[in-house]
Amino acid sequence: MRLIPTVLRIVCILVIALLALSGSSQAASFSARSPRNSGLLVIIDPGHGGKDPGAHSRLGLLEKKLALTIATDLADSLLRQGAGVRVVMTRQSDRFVDLDRRVQLANDGHAALFVSIHCDSHPATAMRGYSILYARAGGTKSALAARTIARRMTAAGLTQRTVRRDYRGLEVLDGTAGPAVLIETGFLSNPREAARLSDPRYQHKLADAMAQGILDYLPKSR
Repeated sequence: MRLIPTVLRIVCILVIALLALSGSSQAASFSARSPRNSGLLVIIDPGHGGKDPGAHSRLGLLEKKLALTIATDLADSLLRQGAGVRVVMTRQSDRFVDLDRRVQLANDGHAALFVSIHCDSHPATAMRGYSILYARAGGTKSALAARTIARRMTAAGLTQRTVRRDYRGLEVLDGTAGPAVLIETGFLSNPREAARLSDPRYQHKLADAMAQGILDYLPKSR
């Protein structure tokens, strides 16, 4: 008769342990790239990840992988070029992170800027160029950040498609209390652009231009 309560206790302990492991796994996806007290916080958010692959090219290039590679380059470039900047990535591996968790990291840290990195796709395969969307409720700072980053990207010879306010209600923009932008780095549906996006030299060029734009913006954000 005492066996059933004992079994129930064991089951409860196992459930609690699994929940704790799940929570620690999600928390581990937020990775600081610089000392906690080093200055203005920039959140770099590689889009998609894990079970969510995002868009893909005709040859099977996955948005989630390219976004992570470019975002990592961006974080490294920011730390290399910018003094007094603290960089945190929402993921540093191929894992799925809930959108609200990404937003929470920016809001809890009072980030000076949240930058989400993506690759675009369109049925018209001739569509090309980068786009920057900024939050509807982010005020003038989000718009300023988008325009400042775009200026550097265009100056680096990258083709601009559009810089505009987000009207779709993207959660990573709408849910972020501070300035937030989402950068579509190019179209995976365009074979030539997909090939460029997979080239490490082009990835570095993208990352450096975005980093310079972010660093141009940060003094204006104070």
